[in-house]
Amino acid sequence: MSQRSGRIACPRCGANNFDTVTVCWKCSAPLTGAAQPAPTAPGSVAPAPAQTYAARSAPGSTATSDRAAVWLGLLFPYFGLPVGLVFMMLDDDRKQQLGRTCVLWSCLSLVLHIVFMSAAALGVRELLMAALQGVRGAATRSGGLEGL
Repeated sequence: MSQRSGRIACPRCGANNFDTVTVCWKCSAPLTGAAQPAPTAPGSVAPAPAQTYAARSAPGSTATSDRAAVWLGLLFPYFGLPVGLVFMMLDDDRKQQLGRTCVLWSCLSLVLHIVFMSAAALGVRELLMAALQGVRGAATRSGGLEGL
């Protein structure tokens, strides 16, 4: 791999300098072999044409983003809570409001999730106890599972 030869060694300290500089970066000694920049003629460059910018797109609907935050919080509370917290840390007031909405609905959904899962566990408790008794009976009859 060949390197570019645009370097000059300082005659005083031996430091490696670019060929475009006039003094050494280390000891500030003048470099004799430095390439001088080419002088430009004043007024020889034509002015650049004026730049035109595309119009900014309109911001999204606030109602749509609010609905999305509510559904994210209700359907996926374990994702909605951290996403809402991240949005609440942003500097934009609109995004902070969106984050608060998402966190509120996520917390509500988490409470509902705990209530429904508790009710489901209580409803299934009798089935689980019957299955456990059947396993215990089978284990004692066959001589296995001594500790139960």
